[in-house]
Amino acid sequence: MIPDWHRGGRLRASSQRNFGATNVEHYAVDCPFCGDERGRLSLQYQYGTPHPNSGKPRIHLLKCFHNECFDIDTPGSWSRQHELWKQLQPGRSCFRVLPALGRAPVNGTPRKILEAQRVDLPANITPIIDVETDYAAVEYLEARHFDPQELWERWRVYYCDFCGDVKPKFRHRLVIPVYGWIPSTQAHQRVHLVGWQARAIAESSAGRNDPKYLTAAGFSASAAVYGLTWASELTGPVVICEGVTDVWRLGTNAVAIFGKKGKLSLQQQSLILQRAQGRPIVFFADADAVEETSKSASSLLRAARSQNKIIPRCVVAQPPSGRSDAGACMRVEAWDAVARALGSRPHKLGVDFSCQSLPRHPRQRYG
Repeated sequence: MIPDWHRGGRLRASSQRNFGATNVEHYAVDCPFCGDERGRLSLQYQYGTPHPNSGKPRIHLLKCFHNECFDIDTPGSWSRQHELWKQLQPGRSCFRVLPALGRAPVNGTPRKILEAQRVDLPANITPIIDVETDYAAVEYLEARHFDPQELWERWRVYYCDFCGDVKPKFRHRLVIPVYGWIPSTQAHQRVHLVGWQARAIAESSAGRNDPKYLTAAGFSASAAVYGLTWASELTGPVVICEGVTDVWRLGTNAVAIFGKKGKLSLQQQSLILQRAQGRPIVFFADADAVEETSKSASSLLRAARSQNKIIPRCVVAQPPSGRSDAGACMRVEAWDAVARALGSRPHKLGVDFSCQSLPRHPRQRYG
């Protein structure tokens, strides 16, 4: 009987995990030996296939990256390799009994994409425009040249002194709703609240062990793209940023992937290819993550080609000298960087980045 550990298997293309001398594509699954449930057992895509000379199955092309529990150099690893192969032996090919992996092309798409789930906002929150101007939250935003009126009208940003009815509990934070598509009983998809984040208004407002951002329990940030529900209804380039404040700075045509140094999850990649097809894509890199962001741009282009999606341009923009990211720029500086990456000028992008003529709210119904 094949155990359940393989069901979370997924293909990771262009992997940087090292199998000996070369970096190759691999399948990431949960390890049945150490109990890992984060997909850190890596099977090279040739695992189990006959060796071209001996004809024996190549069962050594695997490694567990959880405390190195399953490696060719680890004592006892050889017996574990045979134990694993015995579990996969029926059918003579591991891919016949690992349906979650399949024998898909190396750069293929996952067979199952996690879907966003509907959630509720915390109680006791206040629209940012209703917060007294002498509050630290408003002072923090204005010091960074964010307009509370714009943040409310466009992004529905809230503030909360203390919230104890949700997990995690928090105090003195901005509450940032995240919207996404959820399949409905009708043929179309409706936009719903799928999650939220709570941002500390200053470094000192987060405790020593508290992160800058808190994410709602049950919300998978890797299955959502902040701002995409609106950006998908506009025209012109789509700018992919790391954080939500980068999106606020650009004001329009921008989305955020929740601070991952430009790395898109498979779910986020699928959403962007589906909703931004036919439009130029600009990755706005943080100053310390240009190389990682460039790899993400290349990966998105490969995925677009494999899925027959049309992405006319996919480039990387960098913040100007002295700026760490898009959020640290002035709006005109950020859009100038986007235009340079596209080999154009801001006024030729077809984007009203002044945001003066944009609708107050996205043209969508929020459930």
